[in-house]
Amino acid sequence: MTNNAVAVYLLHSCNSVGAKTYWITVLLFIITFPAAFPISLVLDLFLGQEMGQAFNKEKAAGADTSNIISGALQLTTKRVEDVMTRIEDVYMLEINTVLDFETITEIMHQGYTRIPVYDGEKTNIINLLNTKELALIDPDDKTLVSTVCRFYDHRPLFVDHDVKLDAMLQAFLQAGSSHMAIVQKLHSPADRDPYFENLGVITLEDVIEEILQSEIVDETDLKMDNRQKGQPLLKQKEDYQLLVADTRTYTLPKHLAFAAFQFLTTTVEPFSDVHLARNVLKTLMRKDIVVTLTPSATHPNKNYIFRKGIPSDKFVLILQGTVEVEIGGESMVFETGPFSYFGVECINIWELGEGVKHKQFQIVKLSKRWL
Repeated sequence: MTNNAVAVYLLHSCNSVGAKTYWITVLLFIITFPAAFPISLVLDLFLGQEMGQAFNKEKAAGADTSNIISGALQLTTKRVEDVMTRIEDVYMLEINTVLDFETITEIMHQGYTRIPVYDGEKTNIINLLNTKELALIDPDDKTLVSTVCRFYDHRPLFVDHDVKLDAMLQAFLQAGSSHMAIVQKLHSPADRDPYFENLGVITLEDVIEEILQSEIVDETDLKMDNRQKGQPLLKQKEDYQLLVADTRTYTLPKHLAFAAFQFLTTTVEPFSDVHLARNVLKTLMRKDIVVTLTPSATHPNKNYIFRKGIPSDKFVLILQGTVEVEIGGESMVFETGPFSYFGVECINIWELGEGVKHKQFQIVKLSKRWL
């Protein structure tokens, strides 16, 4: 027999005894009244009336304590279905989502610590993603959510929709690090096999809020209550673009970027696979190194990329348009066009010194001015 059953049985027994002895109590009251009433008058005359002290809820306990007691008592009557976040309001990620900069930015905007991961349909939740695990993820690597889930493997808890909150609290405490559970309901249709339907999610924070009878709001929350729609935001969303150092002013078309990548890796020796990993070159090409120059009559100095007698540490690759090159003592001028490059000496392999058997590769500086 459980504690709740014992309590109900004792309460029923006390009520039964009280009902059966009611008339005996009334009879004793009538019999003792002639003697008890005069004695009470005499005591009041000599001792004075007793100053009783009355207590109400506010005096006996503070309002917060009263709410906590009330919330704790309601845990045995409320079901997880009553306090869960409905499945259509849950922010989730598909298992094959690419964790690029845009996706990670959206995750940070949402402000959640744990995010359900589904496969195919949103009702098919198979794993949980903890946002702190994204700290070591490089957006440029295009890592899949499935890769992170396989490594950490946070399996969600599944609970029935009619489970009481006190049992749900015990389940969270026993599970340890799992603070989110998927609420499901069993359907048993006559024409097919039984199946579970995912109704929503419930967290440890939801249960604690029911005990405290108030919302827990921290610095990452954007809304007061996930179950209420149309609420104003608690704070403005941060613009994580400010954290990106390589803000680009010009983006190459994909076909042109691919052609430039293939040209550098196959034609320009310092960019070949022998000396530079392709992932490194791809990362460099995503930086702000693409500019468009137009001849200017008012600022003629800006028309030059390299000038005779002035040292430069730039490597330049012409992607579109033409440039004039003046060389030699006779100042011969010729015109060259796309996929001409200059300044390869700046990034060439050089020997450390005479007698050194090995060579070292050093990139002095990559140009900030590609045409």
